[in-house]
Amino acid sequence: MNKKWSDTRRHVDEWSRNIDRNYLIRKASEELATLRDVHEGYQRYINTVEHIANDPQKLNLQIETNRVKLKGMNSYEARLSELKNLTKQIENRDLINDIENFANKWFETYSLISKLKKNFYFFICRILVFINS
Repeated sequence: MNKKWSDTRRHVDEWSRNIDRNYLIRKASEELATLRDVHEGYQRYINTVEHIANDPQKLNLQIETNRVKLKGMNSYEARLSELKNLTKQIENRDLINDIENFANKWFETYSLISKLKKNFYFFICRILVFINS
């Protein structure tokens, strides 16, 4: 009789671990999908940003849009960090690799948007030098 209870307890524990593991995998997969959707928007921004405008109003709009994009990406970084922390608890190697690859893409995109910001300000400095000379 004790053996039956012991076996039953072992099975319940195993099922519980499987449920927990599947929950974490589902949670990580859903969060990854959400962040991928967000990332696509940032990627579209990079791909569609027009050349630096000569018109001061358009340039100002470009700078403001860029600032908002960087701020938005910063706000999502906490979620990305939590997602990366989940990889320590899941055993699905494919999902872990997907998350790591996505995190690299995320930081590359952030770097590109930051570079755009620097280009905008560099262009403003060139305009100011030209105006003042």
